Amino acid sequence: MTNLELMNILTNVRGEYILQAQELRSGNRKQPLHRLHRKHVFLIAAVISLLLLLVGCAAVLIGLQKITLGRVTFPQYSQPGWTMDLVSTNGYLDSVNYQATREWIDFITSYDTDRTLEQQKDSSGYTAPEDYRIYNCYTLQMQDKVDELCKKYALELAGPVYFTREPEQVFSAVGISSMMHKSSEDMFSLSGGSYYRSGSFNMVGMVNHCFSGRSTADSLLFVYACNRKNVFFPDYVILRDMDSADSWEYTAWDGTNLILVQSPARGVIVADVGDFFISVTLDFCYSSPEGEVDAHNPCTREDFEWIADDFMYQIAPREPGSDWLQNPNGLNAGVSSQTFADYFDHWLPGSVGSEAYSPDYQQKFVDLDEDGTDEMLIWNARTGVVYEVVIMADGGPQCVYGGGTYGADDHTVELYLCEGNILERDYSGSVQGKQLNEYYCMEDKQLFPVEVVMEGNDGIFYWSESGGASSIMWKEISETEYNSVRSKYVRIGVPQYPTPEKIGEIQKLEENILLQVLENEEPFFFMSSGMFDTLSEYCSSEGERMGLDVAITRYAFVDMDADGVQEAVVDFRFGENSQVMCIVLKYDSDNALVQGTAFYYRQMYLLKEDGSFAYSGGADNDGWAKLRWDRSNSQWETTPVEDSSDKPDVQWYSYQFK
Repeated sequence: MTNLELMNILTNVRGEYILQAQELRSGNRKQPLHRLHRKHVFLIAAVISLLLLLVGCAAVLIGLQKITLGRVTFPQYSQPGWTMDLVSTNGYLDSVNYQATREWIDFITSYDTDRTLEQQKDSSGYTAPEDYRIYNCYTLQMQDKVDELCKKYALELAGPVYFTREPEQVFSAVGISSMMHKSSEDMFSLSGGSYYRSGSFNMVGMVNHCFSGRSTADSLLFVYACNRKNVFFPDYVILRDMDSADSWEYTAWDGTNLILVQSPARGVIVADVGDFFISVTLDFCYSSPEGEVDAHNPCTREDFEWIADDFMYQIAPREPGSDWLQNPNGLNAGVSSQTFADYFDHWLPGSVGSEAYSPDYQQKFVDLDEDGTDEMLIWNARTGVVYEVVIMADGGPQCVYGGGTYGADDHTVELYLCEGNILERDYSGSVQGKQLNEYYCMEDKQLFPVEVVMEGNDGIFYWSESGGASSIMWKEISETEYNSVRSKYVRIGVPQYPTPEKIGEIQKLEENILLQVLENEEPFFFMSSGMFDTLSEYCSSEGERMGLDVAITRYAFVDMDADGVQEAVVDFRFGENSQVMCIVLKYDSDNALVQGTAFYYRQMYLLKEDGSFAYSGGADNDGWAKLRWDRSNSQWETTPVEDSSDKPDVQWYSYQFK
């Protein structure tokens, strides 16, 4: 499951949620982890658990029957015969909320089944009002259906939604201190959240739990939702493996009666608390780069009950005051600076005098939504990575993307500005696919998805339009169509991939530079020592340090990062031990020098023509990998690949330079 796909658990998939979940899953948003302590008094919970074990299957039927929405087929997005099992997170079977959600599902599964209206939405002239955007309305008929259900069941509209820069601002807006149990022994981090005028709110975060029989903790992505009962929230969870799901009722640490549903892939906690329905949805799966799925959850009730006790349920959110209802659409309440310059001067790590200050951090002004007013991008002028998108509203700058998330935190997920005022999120080595690229535009001062393309781990190429990237909305496309989508978005401020003719020129130039290093005519910068040395100087100093004869045995030219330009790989022996290590020499054009990075034998051996190589970290940690050059940090990253043992070996040459 990708960070984007998590949003598939909610029927009202929102672009703003997508951005928040992406940052957390990728590691780009890193809030401090809080270590909490649990009270070891669970007498009531233990008694309830014992009773559940005694009644057996009857408890399973009672728990799940209260919230199941049945097996549903979405003809607009599903393959023929593909059905999904839905679970309500906003109302039990006998509630008007459940009935309204059930009718809404019946409507959307029979409306616009060939997606004609959806594909025409940009030219139809209809724009959903703020109050209706969370329902993903793209026609007036859909808006009318929402009104009909609200009138029939005496429910209010949910919108607009208010997104904040920091999770704590959600708590301030709705008047609570937290939604995490203060006595929990697990660690948690919060990525972001949103709130509504009703006092309803959502929070995206990560909770750590060490499952029974495991020596290390797993980080589980969760969405905590607190929805007021008099508001129409058609929220549900998809359980694709309902037949293997376990369900039971449990009394939480604070006395709240919960319904727990867990499968190998996903866990759901639902509670009816006063004026609110509360739910927590957890993602238990991790997809490896090889496409294998690891279910973190060993499916023990004790583990899931332990996780359930990490959260608070007896909370009483209030309706936000007028000061919190002035800046919808993801605006950041409470910013005191009045100009973009003020904002940037206090931005970290861009602030002059901060330890992380770099002249590469700069302001860039672009009219993203073409309304005549510039937005401010905070970006790295050398690499083109965008850290924050800041708008001007209500007399001050407001951050609508970023807020303490910097490209240096995670180089596998980066945001770029493209021609045509499109923002691109680039996932190389996505957990769901080998490559995932998402494209966003700005409308009404917030970011909306335009389209998404992915090269899957299965070798198939996929496309999804705005609001998509969930598994039920992927459309299979050809590799040519995939490349066509990616090529039409040209990044600004980033050196473009050179033409074949230019690659030849660059390759000739850079190989000549590398050859000068091999011939000891020019030094290289050794990453491990931070020193400049020629190869002969390196052998001499290392040999003197270790008391061994250090010598180069062979070298090869190979394109390690598939950018069309070759690197030099140099093999070393220490004393009588051959092939102890190698150094990969790369010409770093950004810094105009040759970088040398050491890899010991178990880190890199059996080098192939395409740059793939074998590695071994122990009995349970070996395989094949390739290198990726991280330009923003001038270093190599290792990415696992499929078995390359049958690929041709690289051509080695005996080292004869002195």
